[in-house]
Amino acid sequence: MCDCSHQYTNRIISLLERLSLDDIYVRIIVSIARSENGCLSLRGLSRAVSMSPKNVKKYVTRLERLGLLRVEHPHEKLILIYLNYSIDWIRGFLSK
Repeated sequence: MCDCSHQYTNRIISLLERLSLDDIYVRIIVSIARSENGCLSLRGLSRAVSMSPKNVKKYVTRLERLGLLRVEHPHEKLILIYLNYSIDWIRGFLSK
């Protein structure tokens, strides 16, 4: 029974991913959730979503204001982007 439930969960996630391929907000969240360390630099995220860092930063700022992302500045030129603790559970669904 658990295996069947897991299959349905995977199918739902796959469907949602296909439906939201053009939504940059979802692509950003999914990219961070699938990252190895649970965070991406601004440059790494830009590469993952195929968009310039300047444009990605605008979307990240919006998601941060909504409470979905948290941003850290460990160095002057480095920006690390994490999922907020409230949605970090998404990593469990998207990990492969």
